[in-house]
Amino acid sequence: MFDIVNVAASISYLTAVYFISTAGDDRRILLWNMVKALTSSETPTVPVMMKAEHNSNVFCMAFDCNDQLIISGGNDACIIVHDMTR
Repeated sequence: MFDIVNVAASISYLTAVYFISTAGDDRRILLWNMVKALTSSETPTVPVMMKAEHNSNVFCMAFDCNDQLIISGGNDACIIVHDMTR
């Protein structure tokens, strides 16, 4: 099973394509396909982890208006742009 480690400090969602991203104390940005998670006979559904990680807790994130990027901000005073198409 794939667990979210520690606290999920931020959750964002895309309504058009049913993706949710989570971030928090574990410094990772995870992208979850909710259609697969809710309808798949395979358990558990594994999220995609974005390649870049913050050096500290992640406090906020959002999808861009074209639904291709996730922008995250953390306690490390960095903003990271994650490309979901890669």
